[in-house]
Amino acid sequence: MPTTDDSVAIARRITSMSIGVSLLLIVLGLLALTLPGAVGIAVAILVLWVIVFSGIAHLVHAWDARGTGDFLWRLLVGMLYIIVGIFLMLHPRESLTSLTLVLAILFLIEAGLMLAAFLWLRHRSGSSWLLLNSLLACGIGLLIGFNWPSSSAWAVGVLVGVNILFSGFTRLMMSLDVRSALKFIA
Repeated sequence: MPTTDDSVAIARRITSMSIGVSLLLIVLGLLALTLPGAVGIAVAILVLWVIVFSGIAHLVHAWDARGTGDFLWRLLVGMLYIIVGIFLMLHPRESLTSLTLVLAILFLIEAGLMLAAFLWLRHRSGSSWLLLNSLLACGIGLLIGFNWPSSSAWAVGVLVGVNILFSGFTRLMMSLDVRSALKFIA
């Protein structure tokens, strides 16, 4: 049966690893913010690979079809995914440009949905966060959209970098909080 001292030692080891991962995320986030174009292209290439593998999955799934029409439909969709994925892989800058436009549209749609949710729930406490979220999403969407296609050089990479950076800080703060709570146990 493990003792409290054993549990505290294990928790300290885990928090030490978590702090290390946090610091790595912070460094990677800062690196992504210094190289947003390269990160944007890397994200676009990752998305393109997902598209190609989805096409392969459609082709494999076509063999399970229960009719000629269903088989042809799945086959054509799979081939379309693969062709578009490979085409965009051969043109990574255009892929990043397209991804950036989709991202701007996504933020604007999110802003509209958050605004609708705010209007629906405005009488509830805390609903002002929905309005704030809506305004921020709208601002980001407009910033990216009005500067498109030139925003393709920075938007995806900056957003990924900020996300990684804040994930690292969040993890670090939580790990340090657990670490300080362990002082009271031991």
